[in-house]
Amino acid sequence: MKKIIGTVPFVNSYPLTFYINDIDPNINLKFFYPNNLMESLIQKKANISLLPIANHFTNNNAFSLDKYCISSTGKVKSVILVSKSHYKDINTIFFDTRSKSSNLLMRVIAEKFFKISFESKRHVPTRNMIFEPNAGYVVIGDLGLEISTSRMSGLQIYDLGEIWFNETGYPFTFASFNYVETPSQDIIDVLDFSFKRGINNLDKILDYIQNINDIYVSQKYIEEYLRKNIVYEFSKDHIFGIDLFFSLVNDGIMNGRAKYNEE
Repeated sequence: MKKIIGTVPFVNSYPLTFYINDIDPNINLKFFYPNNLMESLIQKKANISLLPIANHFTNNNAFSLDKYCISSTGKVKSVILVSKSHYKDINTIFFDTRSKSSNLLMRVIAEKFFKISFESKRHVPTRNMIFEPNAGYVVIGDLGLEISTSRMSGLQIYDLGEIWFNETGYPFTFASFNYVETPSQDIIDVLDFSFKRGINNLDKILDYIQNINDIYVSQKYIEEYLRKNIVYEFSKDHIFGIDLFFSLVNDGIMNGRAKYNEE
């Protein structure tokens, strides 16, 4: 039976997962939106998944490898709050239905850092979405990157990774590889080989991204995004940042794990 690695359909995952099928044809790569990745583990649709940190927070049976992640130290560009208004004038926040971690980060920023009161609503972001005054819209993934690099007039773009870093001094970890049942060493080895090959062959990945025509961002901006904005390897500061995030969420927003990888 083939083993399965779950991931997200966003370009920021490609340096981690692009070469997995080439390295081991007995491993299948399956794509899920972030809010479906925990289900992929519970229902055994995946042996290991690039799980949002929000799912790690709320599920004590999910454990993370301390190797690779999707994170940022400062601007992330693909996790943003878009508004016609200054953040102090926002009274409604529309949360991206595809996300959990970014939505939870938005709540921390709004309640703990911006200190604003707001009504919560949900939306499915699109390229032709309409922005109402006094409302903020969380947008993640490739569409978030498109908006943040297009510099649309009349809009304020608040980068959630940048706000978190400026307020805390720590990286923000959006996702890491999690498992429910301990993965076999061959899966871990494949992740190692795939990342090393991906990061060393970024030009080929960039050519592939441009050829699929699913993202309206220039190759120059995508390369800058993958090389400079996304941080793929864990550090001690990542774990400190995760623990701080969990502490802030536990303080009146939602109950969950106190610390990273806590049983």
